[in-house]
Amino acid sequence: MNAFNFFMRQQVKKAAYKMGLWATEYPYFCSPLHLASFVNALEDLKHVPGCFVEVGVARGMTTRFVAEHIQLMNLDVPYYAIDTFSSFDPDDLDFEVKNRSKTMWEMQVFWNTYDKFVKDFKEFEFVTPIRADIKKVDFAELPPVKVAYLDVDLYQPTKIGLEKIWDRLVPEGYLFVDDVLDNNKWDGAYQAYMEFCAEKGLEPQVISTDCGVIRKPSHAQTPIRVVAS
Repeated sequence: MNAFNFFMRQQVKKAAYKMGLWATEYPYFCSPLHLASFVNALEDLKHVPGCFVEVGVARGMTTRFVAEHIQLMNLDVPYYAIDTFSSFDPDDLDFEVKNRSKTMWEMQVFWNTYDKFVKDFKEFEFVTPIRADIKKVDFAELPPVKVAYLDVDLYQPTKIGLEKIWDRLVPEGYLFVDDVLDNNKWDGAYQAYMEFCAEKGLEPQVISTDCGVIRKPSHAQTPIRVVAS
């Protein structure tokens, strides 16, 4: 870009800002505490070998945020972005309707495309998109996981995703689950998270209203047992 074009571009931006055509917006679906937690987890385990796994990438905004941190800090962290890239599995939607009293019209459909995601992340060579249903992904083919973010909304993929990631999660690794909030259209994630914690004897922890956090105990630790009152 030559000097004249650069100058004109800056003037256009300045004019658009003054006219209110360029509003300052928060571009992420996740809260600031969500995003900060991912970065803090990576920093906490930066000397531990392992990868970052994100399941359910939507527009790739969270992917970009975390990838920027990995690149800026020169971390050796392979990043696996797993998504169907074709919205929800019909069987998972049917389960919500038949077993969880949801209606099909309230189950919002998400649209993204594999080709667009690949193009957007071509400069981040450590980011590997995987076009697959989480229920069919073989995690044994991936490196050990040290930080994972599971954002698939519905009960079945959340429950199965938790089990699969847990088996590959390193000791003291972090597993974050989105939409852990009861009594809403995405409370399948809440039910799956609470069931999983109870089955593993882990104390549920929710930050920023709806982000469930699980930290895998080390080999020397005893899992926290939840005793029903």
